[in-house]
Amino acid sequence: MQQKGKSPACRVEIESLAGLGSDLSEMGIQFFMVLISRWTTSGFPPTLAEMNKDPRSTWKNPQHHFITLEDKGYIERSPGLARGIKLTKRGRHLQLSLAGDIKQAK
Repeated sequence: MQQKGKSPACRVEIESLAGLGSDLSEMGIQFFMVLISRWTTSGFPPTLAEMNKDPRSTWKNPQHHFITLEDKGYIERSPGLARGIKLTKRGRHLQLSLAGDIKQAK
């Protein structure tokens, strides 16, 4: 029986956000934080080369991390475009949940 004022759809949304980011490795989270940091600083998404040259980078292959973020639903990429990245709803939620950490990473 549904409780008064509690929507099942809302409960499912909250439960699905609870583990947000838990499907990413520590390096995947770091990559996402640097991606968002560079994006908010410059106003547009960084290229592979820019992510590779970032002084905070500890990754050897940024392409792998972009693919992982896309496969896990945090970003969408447009093939053939150097800066063809969009945050998905899931990516925006992760960005908000990491907001304090991202500010410190700048």
